[in-house]
Amino acid sequence: MSDVILFDLDGTLTDSGTGIIKCVQYALNYMGKPEGDADKLRCFVGPPLHKEFMEYAGFTSKEADKAVEQYRERYSTIGIYENRVYDEIPELLTSLKKQGKTLAVASSKPGVFVEEVLKHFDLKKYFDIVVGSELDGRRVEKEEVIEEVLKRLGISKNRERVLMVGDRSYDVEGARKCGLLCVGAAYGYGSREELQKAGAVYVADTVQDLSVLAQTDEEETEKTSFYKPHRKKHAKQREHSHSKNQGRRNRGSRRIVSPGRMIWEILSPMVVHFICMMAVSTLGVTIAEMFFHGEGRDYMDTVERFPWLSSILSAVTALVVIFLLRSSYLVEKDKFQIKVKRWNPLTAAACAVTSIGLGLIVTKLIDASGIRGVFSRYAQISENSYENQNQVLLVICVGILASLGEELVFRGLIYQRAKSYFGVGWAVGISAALFGVYHGNIVQLLYATVLGILFAVLYEKTGTLAAPVTAHIATNIFSIFYDRIVDALIRRARYGEQLLIVFAVLLAAAGCYYLFFYKPGTLEKTEKHHIAAK
Repeated sequence: MSDVILFDLDGTLTDSGTGIIKCVQYALNYMGKPEGDADKLRCFVGPPLHKEFMEYAGFTSKEADKAVEQYRERYSTIGIYENRVYDEIPELLTSLKKQGKTLAVASSKPGVFVEEVLKHFDLKKYFDIVVGSELDGRRVEKEEVIEEVLKRLGISKNRERVLMVGDRSYDVEGARKCGLLCVGAAYGYGSREELQKAGAVYVADTVQDLSVLAQTDEEETEKTSFYKPHRKKHAKQREHSHSKNQGRRNRGSRRIVSPGRMIWEILSPMVVHFICMMAVSTLGVTIAEMFFHGEGRDYMDTVERFPWLSSILSAVTALVVIFLLRSSYLVEKDKFQIKVKRWNPLTAAACAVTSIGLGLIVTKLIDASGIRGVFSRYAQISENSYENQNQVLLVICVGILASLGEELVFRGLIYQRAKSYFGVGWAVGISAALFGVYHGNIVQLLYATVLGILFAVLYEKTGTLAAPVTAHIATNIFSIFYDRIVDALIRRARYGEQLLIVFAVLLAAAGCYYLFFYKPGTLEKTEKHHIAAK
């Protein structure tokens, strides 16, 4: 069986529901949203509190911070002890330790509380490593906690025989993202159906059922052999644990297929988009030329006669692509267990201003480099792109619809597939490079590649395609109105454009800080001292 076993705390080792639920009620009462039905609050046992308060009560991030603060006010002195160890847990842990198993606790509860609970119930002695979240809001996601345990145990690159045990789908999904199998504890706060749906390899209805963890390899049965179907594969992996395949993970999950299939899976969404674009453009120009009575000679000639045509064709292409690829995106979103990490109005605004600022900086650097002068044909097309066109039509077609289609292709599918083969770093580069190549000229290649990197990072940071879509739409709309804004500013101030650039860069810096450095849920130092003292 497994050499290393990670246990969740709440609902797996201890029955902590009473204390947690009473503390949640205490916090909700304080926030003016009392809830008397304790059963409705069982969802708070397990997942991160901040996120659960936002989802359950509709709190903003700031309100959720306050609710967590009130929750901890009661939990640190009372709720932490409204708890009990499940029957037979000490016997199970004793048996596992006698067999030489390495045991650890991986909980989303703050580490100081986890340590206190284990010490209070005399369970600390069984565990080699105990890891929880941080009080300042860091390391709250289950996969982050698990990765920290693996890091401290020194087995990040050798996790084939590591098993997670938890009672909620949150535990199962976190384990899968780290490349681990998970045993569900249905005697806790998650149902058998919830755990099976999340992908648990075995579900224990009682603590006694967890005795399968103590079986030796020789004692395994077909029912309890979690690793048997993969034993030969794991034996080979252990021999080559430092090979390149170790890095090909999607948050720990590797996919190994033939190079040809891998390349096709990554490139196929872009190919579909290109075919749709060519088909729609050819059909659109053909129809438009009918109004020229045969006078139209090429695409540019047609577009010059009908300035709105390129925008309409971009929008139609995007709608066709969305229709064709949306189902593939939804299937893969579920397949790769993509989960929203952080998304609220402030995050959306930060994505928008960061993208606008970065896009403006890149544009000015390209202008200063003189590259546009080398590619005069592109410069001509660029200058005429938004002239003589209805601004509302541009916003709808180019600003919104074209952005939706491109993000579905390059982030929703290409990035996610590349990530499943090569990991986050390579996926960011691959999706951004293809996004640049797709634009068809060196100037746009440079611009789109840089923004493509940002869009992929935003997708990874938030876990939702809404982030790069918001950033892409904001950038396109800003580009549409940029000349008009600059003209209006220059009429009022000599250095109007320079002021606009400085303002955009400052907003982008603020957006970057919020997205990548600001940590919600920070507690006051006095509270930390109080908890530590306790």
